[in-house]
Amino acid sequence: MNKRYVAPYLEDDAVEALADNFELAMDLIGRSVCEKTGAHMRSIEALLGQAAFARHSAQRFLDEAWPHIRARLLSYPASHDSRA
Repeated sequence: MNKRYVAPYLEDDAVEALADNFELAMDLIGRSVCEKTGAHMRSIEALLGQAAFARHSAQRFLDEAWPHIRARLLSYPASHDSRA
């Protein structure tokens, strides 16, 4: 068992709130890729880290897919302005 996956030890409401963070992170990732910006990196990483406590699938995403997506986002400017 991954040390970070602790959902069985949390209250249902806490698990649900943390799991919602995964959906928020996915939304920010999608927006960041579409806008070609690295501006949301810290928020995405914080949301994914929190979601990993509640969902095994979020932990797997964080471990396996996120490093590749992160590298892609790092190649974009850290600006919200897509016209730059």
